[in-house]
Amino acid sequence: MKILFIAPRYHTNLHARIKALKDSGNEVVFLSQYQGSAERYDAIFPKIIGFSKIYIFINKFRKIFFNSSDNDFWKLILACPNIKILKKEIKDFSPDITIVKGMKSILSLVSLYYVKKYKIRSFFLIQTDDYNPKKIIRRFFLSFLKRFLKVEKIISEIEDKNGKNNLFFSFIPFSIESPDFDKKYFLNNKINIVSVGKFVERKGHLTILEAVNNIKNKYNISLTIIGQKVDPIIFKKIERYINLNKLDDIVKVVYDINNDEVFDIYKNSDLFVLPSYNEPASYSILEAMSNKLPVISSDQNGTKFMVRNGVNGFVFKSKNSSDLAKKIGDVIGDRSRLVDMGSNSFKIAKNEYSNNIFLERFKLLIEASKNEKIYL
Repeated sequence: MKILFIAPRYHTNLHARIKALKDSGNEVVFLSQYQGSAERYDAIFPKIIGFSKIYIFINKFRKIFFNSSDNDFWKLILACPNIKILKKEIKDFSPDITIVKGMKSILSLVSLYYVKKYKIRSFFLIQTDDYNPKKIIRRFFLSFLKRFLKVEKIISEIEDKNGKNNLFFSFIPFSIESPDFDKKYFLNNKINIVSVGKFVERKGHLTILEAVNNIKNKYNISLTIIGQKVDPIIFKKIERYINLNKLDDIVKVVYDINNDEVFDIYKNSDLFVLPSYNEPASYSILEAMSNKLPVISSDQNGTKFMVRNGVNGFVFKSKNSSDLAKKIGDVIGDRSRLVDMGSNSFKIAKNEYSNNIFLERFKLLIEASKNEKIYL
């Protein structure tokens, strides 16, 4: 089968799934508007379609008047693609199905229009668990996708735990390769905590720093924060907090490293913490689980359902450093329990988020969608 992915930017959370599709004999092409700086490209390298001349023109003036560089919101949501290249790539590849990602982006709507025009089966990939079509705006949008753009299904990467599913939605899980290995815990006799997230406010770095600051005298701990320097103001706040609270000896900030280097840090760590809020779906949770780490997630993370409270980690109240400090203490207070939780994380990742499980769900979705009649 020939499968075309289209998204504003290729993300590493697609790596395992695309690799699984290619390894099972499918031909896969990925179109994106620009290339990310810290993604994993060994499964596929995206074809860059770029931006429209109008976007480039407006963006030059935006930078002059606002004295700022491109940000994610501008490039991921508002940027119009180079339509000439987009059309050419779709026609040249002539896919059997197209999977479009980016629920609010101009690129997604433009792509779906041309996919429909060329009579190619289309699916829409999103990160939300809000399946309720009763809201007027949501109902209108779903009807627009189904009736006008001929989208067969919306595929959500977030599992619906509230029973709001309708026939237009299907859950397809993230996947990851989880080869077994001999995990060594407590390097240098410390409990080594790791957190991953680009340096923007919603990633909650100050929350985890406050939590660590609260418990630093009770436990022998270290913290490694991994991210990208996206917002220099936030990055300076993080550095200032570390210096003011004399955390230099236990906190290490690492930025702009590749995925292999991130995995090396996972392997030498004992606990993963995701302090983000307004987080659509964190893939780093699953990466950490595949490296035998207990995981702690904020309650505003779409993939918090991967965390089984008391089994492989805990969920804490977002922006609440006191609750986070307590949850960290619940894990690291008993080292043997921490190791058991890490083992449970690995079992969940291997048994529930393998590439084979993804392929089975994907195949069923594609085959079933051919004959389903969807009514909104």
